Amino acid sequence: MHYVYFVVNTEETIKLIGYVWYTQEKCGKVQAIEINEFNKSIGKWKHQQFSIKKASNFYGCKIFIG
Repeated sequence: MHYVYFVVNTEETIKLIGYVWYTQEKCGKVQAIEINEFNKSIGKWKHQQFSIKKASNFYGCKIFIG
């Protein structure tokens, strides 16, 4: 699977954003989700996740294999 990540720099944080196809109640629609956030004032990431673990949860969406 191929994912696109973006880094959004604000005054207080740096946000790591990714786009996914499968989210709750939105099968087949691309949606941006926040993966992680860096707090500039304390110099720390919110958690240790830096990638999307999408293969383990498709939220009941139909998967077509060709």
